[in-house]
Amino acid sequence: MRMTVRIDSKGRVTIPSVIRDELGLGPNSIVEIESDPDKGIIVIRPVSGEGVIVDLVVEIPDISGVSKVVDAAAETGSELRYLKCGAGDASMRCELIITLLDYSMVKELVDRLSEGGVKVIEYKPVRRGRG
Repeated sequence: MRMTVRIDSKGRVTIPSVIRDELGLGPNSIVEIESDPDKGIIVIRPVSGEGVIVDLVVEIPDISGVSKVVDAAAETGSELRYLKCGAGDASMRCELIITLLDYSMVKELVDRLSEGGVKVIEYKPVRRGRG
């Protein structure tokens, strides 16, 4: 099925109910958005599974490390739900709550943070998200 929809002033697109019903998408369903600028296309596809909510504690050298944390979350397709940082002696400690599509993405996020110079102190799944 193919339909035309309008992007609203906040950049949102509403998936028509006939398509949501056809694909079994309800409130809080998780979809993946992929873009291909060379072809000029955007693909939105449902993600099977409910997602994983993860609690992370990281250490960054200074406030500029916050952007590394936010970038790593965005690059892995994660949803950053909570971020709180506090200054320590020589570094900052941050607590994050992130929603990821599945458990395999937790490792990808942790690896990406480590590669960016962010020290991951602790991470643990909090609970499964709702699909």
